[in-house]
Parts: sequence; C-alpha cells; structure tokens
Amino acid sequence: MDCRLATHDDISDIIVMKLAMFQEAGVEMGASNEKLIALYNRYYDECSAFHFIVEEDDRVVAMAGGFLKDDFPFCLYPNPIYGFIGDVYVRPSHRRKGYAKVLSNKIIRKLKQDGVKTVRLLASEAAKPLYEQLGFEQADMMAMQIK
Repeated sequence: MDCRLATHDDISDIIVMKLAMFQEAGVEMGASNEKLIALYNRYYDECSAFHFIVEEDDRVVAMAGGFLKDDFPFCLYPNPIYGFIGDVYVRPSHRRKGYAKVLSNKIIRKLKQDGVKTVRLLASEAAKPLYEQLGFEQADMMAMQIK
C-alpha cells in the first residue's frame, strides 16, 4: 500500500473523492469544484488541514483528512484547538482492505504530533465500529434539520 501525506497537487483528486463520498451518502454538495479547491488550498496554506492518501496504479483510492479547528464553543476552552477527522473515503472497489483504519490512525498520530489533545469526527453508522475500536466515544452533540 502506497500511503503518503497529500500535497497541494493532490487537492483536485481529493475533491473528486469528496464529491463521490457525498454523492454516495445522498448529501447534496452546495459548493462548486472550484470553490472547494480554493478552500482546501487555503486550508493547506494555513496548515489547518492535511490529508493522507492511498494510491494504487497512480490513482487515489482512499483518503482521510485532518483539520485543526477552534470554533465556538470550543474556542472558550482551555485548549481551544481540536482536531477533526473528515473526508474519510475509500473507493467501493478498494474497501475491506483496512485503508480507513490505517489512514485514520495516521491522522490521529499527526494531530497528536501537532499538540492536539481532542479529536472529533462525524461517523456514519457503518463507520462507528471502526472509530469505537480506535478509542472514540459517543459525544453529546445532537442535530436537527429545520424544514
């Protein structure tokens, strides 16, 4: 498995994977490819985001992202910066090979190296067993869709 830290040059491939992930989840993406690419380039420039990717035959087949955040109300805490794991996606033809676990562990290790003490994520029902195995616990956050 060829797993490496992504660079700015990989952002277009990461966005393609992100859009596939959202489409598979049945979630409409409200931003254009160009806007997402600009946003991720800014995050990379600010060192507030990074991704690890797995490539096979020069094609990205799996990815996971780490994000450094300090939004409300966490910005009021003694340690306001927290890590967020997102953009975890493995192409359907490459699943069940342990890529999500390997990539998530790499994200956690890098966040720890960066001094992060808390890591959050949003897990699908299918992914919850993986994240529980990695040590994540159910948090107090609730959500509501206003119609």
